[in-house]
Amino acid sequence: MRKDIIILNAKERKLILKDLEELFGINILPEGVYFCFSKKEKVYLSTRELFEINSDELRVNTFGLHFGTFMKDGFRLSLEGLNLAKDQITKHLHQINDEEFSLWLQGEDLEIENKDNENTYLVIKHEHDLVGVGKLKNNTILNYLSKSRKLKKVIL
Repeated sequence: MRKDIIILNAKERKLILKDLEELFGINILPEGVYFCFSKKEKVYLSTRELFEINSDELRVNTFGLHFGTFMKDGFRLSLEGLNLAKDQITKHLHQINDEEFSLWLQGEDLEIENKDNENTYLVIKHEHDLVGVGKLKNNTILNYLSKSRKLKKVIL
């Protein structure tokens, strides 16, 4: 097994679940998979078979499915993690319209009117699709969409 991979134990798994419950209402994590932690504080899902591969002879950038990232202010789901848990999400949903969706896909932050002005993570929803997770800060939803997923032009 690689030295830079840490397999999370049951206690650490419960900490992730606690954060996800508070933030998004997610109360069940996938069974039969390992939660792994990288040096960059990213959490990946993998199976036992992945650890049976001799990765010393391979050039591996990532492993498993990127589930989310530990941030100093909570756990931020990745787009893959978001879609894996989409049926459970009941909290901190923010519905956006077509214009905002276009801006979001281009990597723009969204300005909203929020009386609570919480510093929390929001799940961005367009129609019936969950399209990302952003951080609400000072009436702005910060876009964490990776550069490789951003679009230059969106046609709806």
